[in-house]
Amino acid sequence: RNALTLIQPSDSAVITVGGPPPAQEEAGQVKNIAHVRMSGPMMLDGGMCSYGVRDVIAELRTADADPNVGAVLFEVDSGGGESSSGTELHNTLRDMTKPVVVYTQMLASAALRGTLAADAIYAAHDDTDVGSIGSYIAVDREQLEDIKESVLFLYADQSTEKNAEFRALLEGDEAPLRKYVTTGAQSFIDEVERWRPAMNRTADERKRMQGGALFTATDAARMGLISGVATFGQVVDLLSGILRAEARQSGSNPAGTQQSRPASLRDEAARIGIGQRAFATTEPSQPHEDVKHPITPAADEATTQPQPPVENTNPTTPEKQEEGSATAALTARVETLIQTVEAQATTIASLSEKLDQAATERAQQNQVIASLKAGNSAAETPNGRRADREQFATAARVDEKNQELASAGSKY
Repeated sequence: RNALTLIQPSDSAVITVGGPPPAQEEAGQVKNIAHVRMSGPMMLDGGMCSYGVRDVIAELRTADADPNVGAVLFEVDSGGGESSSGTELHNTLRDMTKPVVVYTQMLASAALRGTLAADAIYAAHDDTDVGSIGSYIAVDREQLEDIKESVLFLYADQSTEKNAEFRALLEGDEAPLRKYVTTGAQSFIDEVERWRPAMNRTADERKRMQGGALFTATDAARMGLISGVATFGQVVDLLSGILRAEARQSGSNPAGTQQSRPASLRDEAARIGIGQRAFATTEPSQPHEDVKHPITPAADEATTQPQPPVENTNPTTPEKQEEGSATAALTARVETLIQTVEAQATTIASLSEKLDQAATERAQQNQVIASLKAGNSAAETPNGRRADREQFATAARVDEKNQELASAGSKY
């Protein structure tokens, strides 16, 4: 994944942060487009050789705070990952003050959840995968059995509900943990319905969507999950047109009223002839006229009618904040369970290594005993009998050591 770059609307040239100032459009300044990328499995924290979602969030916030940036083109190619990473990304995009348009090669699971609050979402191709709405937890059955047999958990008398789902799972009861995951999945479904309300979804498609199915970009656009299908250059043109219009308006009428973001995006999408179905909203919207793909040529622009302006309501409500807090709490509990399992797996591996070492030493001692016993045919002479006694004494000591090792091994 590359570092944050800026795209200058005047000629669509890619420049690094701190590059040339914004271009001029009549009396106003045309601001730059920040290009932020995210690809691969989503982990909240990165490692020594990989970026995490927190790093992507830092780039998004940098772009939002840059006075020379007017909009963000967020390129995403991910099948999802940690639930917490999707939650944090969603919260960040929801709070962005500048328009954010997502351009995606794959948008599934946590990646879809994280980008629901974007002002528009465009897929790179008709066959781009979109969906996989839902949640799951993977548990290693073998490790779970090893933990149950080898690890003793002592909880405080007051802590009757602590790790209740995990404790039930150790006893073979999957229901509490399944209920916990189901609650998280329903929260995901509710967010999709709120930010990308139903348009032309059939009953079967709605059921499949809530069940975690993947859809092609063409179907996802018709269902209202994304805005349409476009090339990277067309998305740049979309944002460039908006920024140029803002520059002209601010130059000719600095105190004038600005058009709402969803309305301006729809109008510009209609002008250049790209999909304009689903834009971030908190209110159910009326179905728009179907937009055919691939993108209509420029010659048809005059026949494409722009959508009427739509008021951009603020999605941040007390109910949303409460639901977001509940989702974060659920995510934290899942991570705690996973960390507990990983810690116990490490303990089991250490015990197994000690057992292997004890078995090796025991086998070596058995070889010594066999060798000593095989050499006890000494002559019936005083010296021979004395040698036998010394050998048997050594064998007895080895037997005693062997028993100690066996006893130690049984503890593991």
